Amino acid sequence: MTVDPARQFVETLVYRFPMLQEAYAEHLKDYDELLPHVFMGDVTRVVVSAASDNSVWLAPLMETLEHELESGPEPVRNVILASFIENLTGSVPAIKALLPLMGPRLTDAVGDIYRTE
Repeated sequence: MTVDPARQFVETLVYRFPMLQEAYAEHLKDYDELLPHVFMGDVTRVVVSAASDNSVWLAPLMETLEHELESGPEPVRNVILASFIENLTGSVPAIKALLPLMGPRLTDAVGDIYRTE
């Protein structure tokens, strides 16, 4: 049986960042399975909400996303770019709060969104 890298990445995120567990449980309840792209939209909403509080776990989360954009497999990079970054659209205050926590790859990825707001 082949392991889906995007699924494995999401499960690792939930393990490393317990504040995502409630969203994960709700996601599984709603969909009866893990849908990595859909769940990363949920992660974005949790992050946007936490950005206004300057939550301490955001920096390690951004570091994890940056690392995966740099060296993760294509399915993981895709789920971050297509389903985390794209869901930041319209969240200018959150983007402003998160930019100092982002590495160069994340910063580049949100650049187009931020410049168009």
